[in-house]
Amino acid sequence: MISGRKSKSIQIETVTQVVNAFGGLAETWATFKKVFAEVSPTRGQEYFSSRQINTKNNVSFRFNYFSGITTKMRVSYDGKVYDIQSIININERNREIELMCEEQV
Repeated sequence: MISGRKSKSIQIETVTQVVNAFGGLAETWATFKKVFAEVSPTRGQEYFSSRQINTKNNVSFRFNYFSGITTKMRVSYDGKVYDIQSIININERNREIELMCEEQV
């Protein structure tokens, strides 16, 4: 993999709990790590739901390896949010990770 391809800045976010104004707990998203990644659309899909056409975009994000990512996290990129569907440790060598993600609509 040519490292120049990993030129897109993405944020991996994790859900955290904070105390709200009423003293209760509320969930919010916080940055877990910012990385440079290669971004590749994998497929797009249109489907009908409630008489509306909806689109579902799947994107893969590939970047240098680090541990701690889970499917409960999400990716923020270019003003859009993507749910992590799967985490692939490329060739099980702990050098690169590929996240298979689906855009939130």
